[in-house]
Amino acid sequence: MQLITLSFVFALWLCTLSFVKGQGCLRKDVLGIAGTKNVDISNLEDTESGKTVRLPCAIGYVGFVRLKCDNKGWSQDGGRICEPKSCGHPGDTPNGDFRLSILDDFVFGAQVLYECRKGYQMVTRTRHRTCVEQGWDSALPICEALKCPVIQANDDVVVIGNSEDATYGNVIQFECQSNRMVLKGLSEMDCNDKGEWSSTVPTCEVIKCYAPDIANGAVIGPPRDDYNEDDTLKYSCNTNYVMSQRRASKCTKMGNIANWSPTPECEEVKCKLSLPPTRGTSYTPAGRNLFLPGERLKVTCTSGFWNFFSRQTEDTITCKGDGQWSSSTTDCERITCGDPRDPLVSSPQRWQRGQLRETQRYNCRTGFKTTNTRGVATCTSDGSWTPEPLCEEITCDKPDILNAVIKDPKTRYKIKDALTYECKMNYELLDSTTRPTATCTTNGWTKTLGCKEIEGACINPTVMNGFIVLNHSVMDDPRNSKIHYSCNEGFKPSTGGWWGEATCTDGTWSGILECIDQSQCGQFPVIPNTKVPHKEVYNNKQTVKIDCKDGYTSEKKTIKCKDGKWQTPLPACRPQGIICDPPPKVENAIVEIPYQNKYRDGFEVNYECRKSFEIEGLKKLTCENGNWTTPPPTCKQYCGKPEGAGRRMPLVPDRERYENGAQVEYGCLATCKNGEWDKSIKGKDYCSKPEGADTRMLLIPDRERYENGDKIDYGCLSGPNTGSRGKATCKNGEWSKTIECQVTCPPAPPINNGDHTVKERDGEGVITEVSYQCNLDYTLSFTGSIRCLNGEWQTPPKCLRPCEIHTFKPEYHLQDLPQIMYMEHGEKKTLRCKHGYYHKHAPESNTAEIEVECNDGEINYPFPKCIASCPDPPPISNGDFTMEKRDVEGIITEVAYQCSRQYTLSFTGSIKCQNGKWPSPPKCLRPCEISIFDAEYNLQNLPKKESIAHGEKKTLHCKKGYYHEYKRFVRKIEEIEVKCDDGEIQYGEHIPICSHRR
Repeated sequence: MQLITLSFVFALWLCTLSFVKGQGCLRKDVLGIAGTKNVDISNLEDTESGKTVRLPCAIGYVGFVRLKCDNKGWSQDGGRICEPKSCGHPGDTPNGDFRLSILDDFVFGAQVLYECRKGYQMVTRTRHRTCVEQGWDSALPICEALKCPVIQANDDVVVIGNSEDATYGNVIQFECQSNRMVLKGLSEMDCNDKGEWSSTVPTCEVIKCYAPDIANGAVIGPPRDDYNEDDTLKYSCNTNYVMSQRRASKCTKMGNIANWSPTPECEEVKCKLSLPPTRGTSYTPAGRNLFLPGERLKVTCTSGFWNFFSRQTEDTITCKGDGQWSSSTTDCERITCGDPRDPLVSSPQRWQRGQLRETQRYNCRTGFKTTNTRGVATCTSDGSWTPEPLCEEITCDKPDILNAVIKDPKTRYKIKDALTYECKMNYELLDSTTRPTATCTTNGWTKTLGCKEIEGACINPTVMNGFIVLNHSVMDDPRNSKIHYSCNEGFKPSTGGWWGEATCTDGTWSGILECIDQSQCGQFPVIPNTKVPHKEVYNNKQTVKIDCKDGYTSEKKTIKCKDGKWQTPLPACRPQGIICDPPPKVENAIVEIPYQNKYRDGFEVNYECRKSFEIEGLKKLTCENGNWTTPPPTCKQYCGKPEGAGRRMPLVPDRERYENGAQVEYGCLATCKNGEWDKSIKGKDYCSKPEGADTRMLLIPDRERYENGDKIDYGCLSGPNTGSRGKATCKNGEWSKTIECQVTCPPAPPINNGDHTVKERDGEGVITEVSYQCNLDYTLSFTGSIRCLNGEWQTPPKCLRPCEIHTFKPEYHLQDLPQIMYMEHGEKKTLRCKHGYYHKHAPESNTAEIEVECNDGEINYPFPKCIASCPDPPPISNGDFTMEKRDVEGIITEVAYQCSRQYTLSFTGSIKCQNGKWPSPPKCLRPCEISIFDAEYNLQNLPKKESIAHGEKKTLHCKKGYYHEYKRFVRKIEEIEVKCDDGEIQYGEHIPICSHRR
């Protein structure tokens, strides 16, 4: 019974316990909770409600998770998420690289794979590392370089480089021991990434060249399989083919091989054409640079260019069978004019070749002159200079010498020809100190003053219907000479008689009358108080009316010519009415007629006063019935307006004339005395308003008149002093200081190397507008005029300086310029480089011409320095150049050299010409003759003449029983190594002397 009871109690406890457990959290439910990934639950048990557990991370992860158990199950209660543990960088291996093969970061579980670089191999067992809990597993992989096999070469092959321990990338070079041998095989090989050599080891063989297979050609002469060094190859080319090189091909050692130099080749016969065409040239057809024999090419030159040889601007040329064009050139050149070869031009060697429309100043030889006045020749399109001819002989036309006669005259005279002249009758030399000669010079005739009329001498007269007889005595003075004249038969002198005499008086003949017909009457007879008629010849039976003077009358009114004589008696003119005595005298006056003792009735006279006197009364009197009408006038003295009176100096009072004693004020006080102004002036007692006060000036106080001692304040309203102020005081009728507010123009501004011309003035004569002009060869910066505005001149132009282009330095290598050549501002000039030089505009653009421009005395230019084109390559002793490169103009710009047999180049490669200069070429280093050692050196017998090339080594052997002793080492050897250095044997410190063994 007791056992049954205990069993029942135990069962009841189990039931209770199961119930309690049914209220906790299970272990298996943890992994279903978020954030519990990678958590270690190996030690976790089911947990009662209300408890909290801390779970660690799984192996390889860091962090923890805190969980709480309640009636609802597990819930996260803090902690840090479990993350993979980092192993850090796995490490670099020399000559290798790695990459992640598992995962993408260096964390727990990641794996990296190592690989060796090209030419290297992995020497460790494993090539990967894994990130485990303790870090990276295994050791760092190792990459070692692949090695190539040791090189085994023949004794006559020199190996250069690491031949025993070569790794990937190492290069081994080969040379032959003897300069008379060449390599058979490649001269170098390299160790590849597989540890293998790129080629086999070469061998050395005697220099041999083999008969080449020449395309479109064939070797001529006896057939041969091979050729020795320096042998020449003879070959020919097929029809329409030519040798590509003019030089003969020789068997030549070139580096480490033997080959033909230059390469024997045949090329098709073609005429070559350089493209693109040179400047000024165009081709038809265009774009082709090779032409076959017989094909034609049209060469057209643009304006200003021509074919230099044919002097044509268009030419059709043909490709010939030898590959040459039928014309000497295919390029157009600028039209140029060379030396005119005119023997009359002075200093023709200085004549510069000029381009089209360029000009050149020149002079002619003595005795000749330029055919244009400027002495300037112009290059024309046909390549000649104009004018043509350039020089002409200096001649002088027959001169026209004033009032002179030339002795033995000629139509034209040559230079230095002289002439003599003499003055015409009654003329004398203008300058009695000169000789009556003239000489023809380069500037025309020397100065000839000519002759002047002898003052007071008379020119020989002409007597109509008569003749004169001269006095032929040379001693007679032509100024007082006399002549006699008479009339021809049937004529008579108009004065009567049958001859007459004329005298030269003051250059006029007196007494020469006309020869008239015998039936005519001459001069009118003298009848007092008649008006003499102007006519001197009267015809037969002509009646002439008598005209008496005023106040006279005649009973007979006519006179008649009959048979050459005047009929008598002659009429007489007698006075009418009562005559008057001379008119009364008036002081300081004259009468305007000659003085007479008697004056007829009705005669009038006029009086005139002397200067500074004015007539009062009637100036005209008349003779009536023996008396003069009205009393005579009087002359009263007066003064005119004072000097300087006018707008700036008003007169008070203002009249045209003032009597003696009158006074006038015009800035001072003056008195008229004896017709002149007396300026012993007392001071004025007032001042007038300053000029311009109404328009240009503000006055305080402002009045028309100011007494002595009055003061004013003034300010300028306009003009150059606008805004300025001042004070002035009236003293003795004048202001104490000049008050100037007026706009006044100063003198026009001057300019250097020029002058101005007045264009306009104002009413007071002040210059207000000018224009400018420059001296010869200078240029105005602008044209037109400038004006003075508000007292200030506008900026004047400048005279821009000309340029002298003869100043360029000789090292610029320009063609010789004239001693001095001027260019006006803005003018352009094309300069040319000397032959063989060019100007470098850009890396790929060369030209022989440089255009410069004058800018106010300064030359604007791309640096005008001409660079030499390349001369022939420099030669070398014991060698020659082989390879060559040429530019588009066919000039050699790069060459390589080779040496004669047994000589060695000091360096290989090519040299280039830069800026017209070649660098130093290599030298051909001499071989050494080792048979020259004297017998006492005790060396083994050497060949009579054995040579080794530069750099080559040679082992010499002592004779048997002899040795060589080094100074550094107590060691005795029987071999001595020497080396050749440019013809000299080098053996260091030890002369190769063998001593007898002791």
